[in-house]
Amino acid sequence: SGGATCPSLLLEPSRTNLIQYSEYLNSGWSYARSSSSLSLVVSPDGDSKSYKFIETLDTNKSFYIYQRPTSVSGQTYTQSIFAKAGERDWLKVELNAKYAYFDLTNGVIGSTSASTTANIEQLSNGWYRCSVSAITTSTAPYIAYYLAIADGDSVYDGDGTSGLYLWGAQFEEGSYATSYIPNHSGGT
Repeated sequence: SGGATCPSLLLEPSRTNLIQYSEYLNSGWSYARSSSSLSLVVSPDGDSKSYKFIETLDTNKSFYIYQRPTSVSGQTYTQSIFAKAGERDWLKVELNAKYAYFDLTNGVIGSTSASTTANIEQLSNGWYRCSVSAITTSTAPYIAYYLAIADGDSVYDGDGTSGLYLWGAQFEEGSYATSYIPNHSGGT
């Protein structure tokens, strides 16, 4: 009941998290000019297993992490992740060339691509849940998380140490994000 005097029910559809290793960014993910390391920053579930997502020392490049989960072409999917600002304040979430930018300091959505729905939800301790919903055009969509230095700017000069914190990636069929569903391997 969350401290309320009257209990409440959370009613959601049954969904599956299609992301592999949803909490472990060091397994099952591909990196482009970036890396991740286990941090001591407490994750939204109260455990210390968030990862710092770090850019490399490269000039005029984009820095991102990605997967290609299975989906049904022509259906609406939602991709979400819990994120917290570090040295970088902006996160770009991309789903098959559909994207949105998120300001992790002020908790606002920046620019978005056409035919994309974006949402940001504020949690405690500086964490936000950022999500993008769009129709997929592939059975193996490209989903990615980019570091950014400003709204609409994910190509810049990396310093080799800056980044932000990520935890709990989710990719599910549907037009909005449901409660987080951990997926510690290739299953649900």
